[in-house]
Amino acid sequence: MRLFLLCMLTTFSIHSYSADVPTGTAPEWMKLTVPGEGHKALTDFVGKWKFTMSMWMGPSGKAETSSGTSTNKWIMDGRFVQQDVKSKMNGQTFTGLGITGFDSMRQEYQTVWLDNMATNMMLGTGSLDTQTQVLNTKGDFACAMTGNKNRTYRAELKKVSKNEHTYTMFTTDTEGKEFKGMEIVYKRVN
Repeated sequence: MRLFLLCMLTTFSIHSYSADVPTGTAPEWMKLTVPGEGHKALTDFVGKWKFTMSMWMGPSGKAETSSGTSTNKWIMDGRFVQQDVKSKMNGQTFTGLGITGFDSMRQEYQTVWLDNMATNMMLGTGSLDTQTQVLNTKGDFACAMTGNKNRTYRAELKKVSKNEHTYTMFTTDTEGKEFKGMEIVYKRVN
């Protein structure tokens, strides 16, 4: 009985999907499923990096600094860049995982960040300014330190050269005033 239901569901799903795709348009929609120019713009961020990071808890706070390594590689056949980060923060081992990609349908960059010091994912979307070589993203995250479940941020990932890039994140204080919360300088190792 289970096998029969599985076969029926599979047949129904295939039939329903194919009914939604207009005849003769497969080459057009297939173009949206493969890496394109938006993905190529991420190429210079791939590699192994050393970084120095400064973090501020508020607009007038003193910067906390740390350093670490980042390994960035293409995944899913060149559709996304995965970033694996290792560092020490406040004497603890810090590991982070980031995914950046370009959504060809929405024509936007999308980012996801998660690490071993939080239980939430940081989600963002944005666009690339080709003149300044800055990927501008905005998003939100749940901030355990402030208790804000929807803390907003904006970030700038700037290509300085093939061997250096910076990541700067801005967030707001309790009064809604924006301040620089983080700045990371990456230098290529290879």
